[in-house]
Amino acid sequence: MLGKLIWKAVKNVPRAATVAAGAGIAWSAIGVDHNMAIQPALPGLKLHHPDGSGGQIALYHDDSGEGSPVLLVHSVNAAASSYEMRPLFTRLQGERPVWALDLPGFGFSDRGDRPYSPRMMGLAIDQALSRIGQPTHVVALSLGCEFAARAANDRPDLVRSLSFLSPTGFGGAVNRGPQFGTLLRFPLWSQAVFDAIASRPSIRYYLGKTFVGPIDEMLVEYSYRSAHQPGARHAAIAFLSGDLHTLTVVDSLYASLRVPTLVIYNTDPFSSFERLPEFIAGRDGWDAVQIAGTNGLPHWDKPSETLEALRRHWETAED
Repeated sequence: MLGKLIWKAVKNVPRAATVAAGAGIAWSAIGVDHNMAIQPALPGLKLHHPDGSGGQIALYHDDSGEGSPVLLVHSVNAAASSYEMRPLFTRLQGERPVWALDLPGFGFSDRGDRPYSPRMMGLAIDQALSRIGQPTHVVALSLGCEFAARAANDRPDLVRSLSFLSPTGFGGAVNRGPQFGTLLRFPLWSQAVFDAIASRPSIRYYLGKTFVGPIDEMLVEYSYRSAHQPGARHAAIAFLSGDLHTLTVVDSLYASLRVPTLVIYNTDPFSSFERLPEFIAGRDGWDAVQIAGTNGLPHWDKPSETLEALRRHWETAED
């Protein structure tokens, strides 16, 4: 009798999985709003249409400060946008001209269905720097650091310094491979899978891993709304597939930088920094500051300490 019950349960697993998958697809198609109301992440939104493959680029700008400008570059995840850089943007208003951009496929930038790549992301930063039009201090977060390094190698004349917050690339390689990407992009369930990844509980769970202090609930809500815009899944799926990582970034991009570069880090659940001390040792133009009590988002958990380290770096670069 027990054997028959076990066989019956096992035999019904594929049927149960099919029913669950069908329910998820139906929920995504009928019960999820994919065009939610959303406000700009930061003040001073301007939409630009540069001649590049990434389509329209959203730039935020406040020019009430003085001195060399600062450009903020967010990270990449399922629900990324310039809101991630809000603690720095708001504190720099009135101090320096401050800019931020939504990378292609995120925020108010174009979210078309196209092959997203590291080159496209680096080109968007190049275009933002050209729009600013003078040497700029670039501050990037996580995977955004790889794109910023690419832009700095392409246009060193427009980058006065680089600052990397919890950069990727100094630990193990991240690459899920083409099969995973093909699975995520399959039209029947692509949107439903993304909706599950970009749900409020999922966003709160992953942010909970990167905040040491309380999670900023406004960041949770903005991330959720940003991930529920037309086309929001396309760039996010490229990220989840590993398409936006440069596997040899330390050797191919970081090692060739010729601008003053600061790394701000501590611990990070999604990145490691074991190669960082050896890389920096004896390398001119590089420095690192470890800010205790942070876990991937130093500018959120320790904004004053982070900004103090940035200011010192900028002053040194301007001497």
